[in-house]
Amino acid sequence: PTQVGFVAQDVQKVLPEVVSTQIIDGEERLMVDYSRLSVVLFTALKHQNTLLYSLSNRIDKLEKKYATQDEQ
Repeated sequence: PTQVGFVAQDVQKVLPEVVSTQIIDGEERLMVDYSRLSVVLFTALKHQNTLLYSLSNRIDKLEKKYATQDEQ
């Protein structure tokens, strides 16, 4: 089966707080704490949705403004 996930080194560059080091078979390995990562991603998604909603409203207002100017 195909595995899906993030490369811990890549995540560590952006969100080091969700990456830990563990010893597995005598070797240090970086591990992503997906439970902590999901909270960060959810918060970012909420922020993006708020921004998208705000920008959509601005576009609607501008379109209405220019539509009424064109009618004049």
